Amino acid sequence: MKMSSMTVASKPAGRKPRATKGGSRRAHVSVPLTPGSSYPMPTIAGFEDLFDRGREVGYVLMQDIEDLYEEENEVLDTGKLAIVRQFLESSNIDLFDSELEILRPDDEVEGTERADADGGSIQADPVWQYLKDIHDIPLLTAAQEVD
Repeated sequence: MKMSSMTVASKPAGRKPRATKGGSRRAHVSVPLTPGSSYPMPTIAGFEDLFDRGREVGYVLMQDIEDLYEEENEVLDTGKLAIVRQFLESSNIDLFDSELEILRPDDEVEGTERADADGGSIQADPVWQYLKDIHDIPLLTAAQEVD
């Protein structure tokens, strides 16, 4: 069997390929980053207002994002949702599915009598009881400390 030899033309070294009319080269689009974020802000209209509100309160609800995409007649697919999540996370803004997930510091947590690993009550723990008792004793004033 005899193989025929073929000559392959090589491209000149150091030259970049030319762009064709079909647009095979991608154009570089500069997307502005928001201060405090390492990801670009999603480009949906109205997201900046939602982001500003999220920075004020510290969180954004998933329903607000869904409503925003619905108002703009855009589909919120998993790719767009991932971009939104990454952007909010990098901006230190929490994303909650519902308002029920949000726990405010001034809210009382139900069930303060939690069971420890032994099945007993925390209030039966002597350290817990001591801390609870000293909480009721007022602190000394500056004049009382000197005495």
